[in-house]
Formats: sequence, structure tokens, C-alpha cells
Amino acid sequence: MKLCDAMVHALLALEVRYLFGVSGANIEHLHDAVHRANDPRLRSVLAKHESGAAFMADGYARASGTLGVCCATSGGGMLNLAAGVAEAQASAVPLLALVGQPPLLTEGQGGFQDSSGKGHNVDALQLWRAVTGYAAKISRPELFWPALEECLQHALHGRQGASALLLPRDLMDAEVGPPPSWLHQVDGPGATRAPVVSERQCQRTWDLLRAARRPVLVLGEAAARQGVGEALQSFIAATGIGVVTTLGNIAAFPHRHPQYLGCIGVAGHPSAHRYLAEQADLVIAAGTQLDAMTLGPLGHTLRRLPLLMVNRSLTDVPRELEPDLLLEMAPAVLFEALNPLLRSRALRFEAPAGYRLSRHPPSPAPAADRPLLTSEAVQTISRHLPQDVHLVFDAGNCAAAAAHYLDAPLGTHASIALGMGGMGYGVASAIGVQLARRHRYAGARRPTVVLCGDGAFLMNGAEVHTAVELGLPVLWIVFNNASHGMCATRQRLYFGNRVEASVFGIEPSIESMSRGFGPRQRLWVERAETSGQLARALCCYFDESAHLPGVLELHLPVEQLPPFAPFIAAQEALQATAALKLGGHELQVGARVAASTIR
Repeated sequence: MKLCDAMVHALLALEVRYLFGVSGANIEHLHDAVHRANDPRLRSVLAKHESGAAFMADGYARASGTLGVCCATSGGGMLNLAAGVAEAQASAVPLLALVGQPPLLTEGQGGFQDSSGKGHNVDALQLWRAVTGYAAKISRPELFWPALEECLQHALHGRQGASALLLPRDLMDAEVGPPPSWLHQVDGPGATRAPVVSERQCQRTWDLLRAARRPVLVLGEAAARQGVGEALQSFIAATGIGVVTTLGNIAAFPHRHPQYLGCIGVAGHPSAHRYLAEQADLVIAAGTQLDAMTLGPLGHTLRRLPLLMVNRSLTDVPRELEPDLLLEMAPAVLFEALNPLLRSRALRFEAPAGYRLSRHPPSPAPAADRPLLTSEAVQTISRHLPQDVHLVFDAGNCAAAAAHYLDAPLGTHASIALGMGGMGYGVASAIGVQLARRHRYAGARRPTVVLCGDGAFLMNGAEVHTAVELGLPVLWIVFNNASHGMCATRQRLYFGNRVEASVFGIEPSIESMSRGFGPRQRLWVERAETSGQLARALCCYFDESAHLPGVLELHLPVEQLPPFAPFIAAQEALQATAALKLGGHELQVGARVAASTIR
């Protein structure tokens, strides 16, 4: 079996449905092998940019719970792919990158796109080792199957993450032998090597729970990605424990559930932060390592509270925390061990008395004589979202506002890139998310909705064309403030209002740009400048056009301060300084007036 055909055979054996990528001279053998295989179970998806292909594979893996696969040719294609692959590695998303390389015979000989590391050439293998958990380059045909096995082990098991397999062009047609027996025994992400909760760990957890009256469960993105399974749901229902979500997946727990306390972190709800600081007596962090975006303003609070952390990997727990118990396993494993104890020993926690979720007041506040504001737009979107929608947030002020002000309907799923945090991630990853949903909800109209800024859309908005080609019901809602809003906000707050390289000189027309990606009968496009126009546009799309991809541009000429903890603190500090200066000025004027009166 030739290497290129063996790779396709392996993808089929692994039940990989999509190969996201852009073809080129040193990866075209792989695409030809897909074409010749002519198997409906595996389809190539042509992205418009290699970073988009990697983001799509990442989105597919997150939404499907299976392996995402992307590919690119050498040179610029390889480097473009790296940004998205690095996000998967940083966020522990199972992904395999297949990277074409120039022929081995041309290495160090002035070959086109040489990345052998010889002489002054780029070293592709070292580059990929830096952005993945494991990378291998096939230098001899007999190394193909062992290298692929190692890539899969690193991507699918343990912490999970990204692997890269570098495939030189002159080995694509080399004979690599028949498929090994292990190929048909590969389990899905996390299916093997599942740790067992020891009796000591279970007892220590039980002791912490028994000593608490008002514990809080922090439901992280990793736990939600693996599915808030029956064991965890049973534990929550049986104990009455309060639940908070994180920016990684604000919809990991139903927002209208009586035990839901809100979202925590840099875009979290002040009421949830107060409850943790003033009433909680134990924190269980499940599926999160409590990184900076999740901790936000809670660092001091979590340092003084008893803390139990359970996650598949706990290698990056912040040094400032001192957890009472660390359990390196999938959260579901722990709760499956605890639930039998609940049936024999009563354990019920106090309900939050009179708790009411609160949000930061928008600044400036919406008013009848003002244009549409970001917070107002998010609240309008929230009222019109259907159930069972998947929300994808891109980077920036609109993501912070959406995480804070949005009230997610029942059955909502959500995702965001917090590993590398690249702009344009959400725009492209939604393609992979919706392809995963197409198979999960066969025949049902369950759209994916992207909330992104104009800056992010300009980076990867051409992937709308990919959705048109595939007929995917993805709605991109683009918050157009003619700037990179979060960058401009930082410059205004931290650099004395000196805004540079963050605001566009000419406002881009997202509506006009999008109309070029497909005919009206295959792509829905609209623009809104007021809350009423936005409400009507959303009704039109979800009632009449939700089977199509769509783009909805929001014109937002007035920038609000996003509900982002560092910005709120900086704004308050600036206001306090201004008040002191004003007070000092008034004292000086008063002193001069008093002196003149005495004279």
C-alpha cells in the first residue's frame, strides 16, 4: 500500500469524516488518494486559507468529540496552518495535522520551500514540535505506521492535543506495507487509559463535601466538551450544589436552572463573584485548570477557600493557588464514583438564599436617541435565539459582552478560542462545528451562530464561501465598530488615549463584502442599525432562512466599555484620578477665594 493511500485508509478506519485543507504541490498526492478512494465516508473540505482549515478541524473536534484532521502543503501553507494547530494544542483539542514537505532528495540543495533545517533553511520539524504535543517527519517508508500510531496516541489520549505528521512528496508513492492490526483498535478521545478513583481519593473528596454547606461547582470547558453526562447531572441534582460556568463555555450549564449562579472570570457576573467571596465554603473546579481568563478577579478568593480540582490534565494550575486535592482524571470518572455514596449517605447543600444574578450596567447605557450599542445588540440576540443552537465567540469586545449579557436558551452549546486566542478562529471554526452538528442531528435544522467583530471577520470571512459551497446553516453576526475594539479600548485606558493601528480609516462594509460569496438563493445577508431592525432581521433568518448560511452586519458607531474585569478596574481608576484632580483644583480655587476675602 502506498503511503498516500495508507493515510486515507487510516482516516477511514478512524472514522474521520472530513479532511480540512488547501491543496498544493506537496500535499496533492493525499488529495488525489481521497479522490481515488471515492468513499462517501470521507470528504475533502476546501478552506479559503490554511488557518481556516485548522480552525475548522478544531471546531469539528470540539463539537463532535472526535479527532479533527487538517492538511496543508509546505512553505507558506504549512506556516498558515500552524496558528490553528497551536490553538488546538493549547486548548487540549484532539487534532492531527498532515503537512506536505518538499522531496527529501532536494533538501539542502536549493529546493523550493525547503524546510529541512539544513543550511539556513527553516526547520519544519522543530517548528511543529514547538506548536504540537508530538510531531514526526517520515524519512523512510517503514517509519510511517509507527509515527502515525504515536501521533494518534498523543492526540487522543492523556491530556489530548495536536499532533503533526510531515510527509515528504517523494515518499507519498512509497510502499509502506499493509495496515497494522492496531489501526482498527484505536479508541476515540480519552476512551482508554481512564484512571480509576482510588478509595483514598474518593474518601478525601467526600470529606471535603461533608464539611461544606455552600460549595460551588465550577463547570469548565473541558467538562462540557466531554458532555455534562448523567453522572455529573445526577450529582448536581442530588446535592443541590450551586453551579457557575466559565468564559470557555458559558452555556455548559442551563442558564435558567435554579442552581445556576452565573459565569465567572474576566467577563463574569459580579453576583457570582460576590457569592464565591462571601458565602461559598468550597470550590470544585471540574474540567478547568483555572487559568487567568477563568480566575479573573477571583485569585484572592480561591486562595483562601478549600479547593478541589479535577481535570484530565492539571499540569498548568496557576502557582498562586494551593488546591486541597488535585485529581487528574475526567470529571465524569470522579462523579461516577461519588454517586453510589449519595444513595447511601444523605448529602444536600444549602440553596443560595435570595440569590439574584446581576450584571455590570452598560456604559454608556442604551437610550432611544442613541445608535445601536453592543450590550443592547447582545440582549436582542439573546431573546431571538432558538433552542439547541451552538454559539461560537470570536476574540474581542463582542465576545466579552456576549459572555456577560447573553442569556443562553435551553440546549445551547458554546465555544471560544482561549488557548492562543487568535482573531478569526470563530469565523472559520463554525464550519467544522456545523458539520459535526449535521451528523449529530441528522435532518434537523440546528444552526450555528457566530458572534464576531469586523476585525475578525476581515481575517477569515472568506470562509463564508465555504459554508455556501457546503450549504451549511451558519449565521455570522458581525459587530462592526470599524476597529479592533479590544485593542483600541486598551490603548484608550492604558496608553493615555493614544490609539494606533487599531481603528480603520474607512469603515468596511461587511454586507457588501458578504454578498460576493454567493447568490441570494444560497446566502442570506442583512444589515441592522437599530434594535428594531436587528429583531426583525433575526426573525426573518430563523423563521425563513435558517437552512442557509447567513451574514448579519451590525452597525455600531458608539463603542461601549466591555464588561471585562481589567477594563472596568482601569476605568474606575481613571475616574478616581480625575475626581482627585478635580477635587484638588476646587480646593485651590477655594483657597484663592478665601485669601482674597481675608485681604
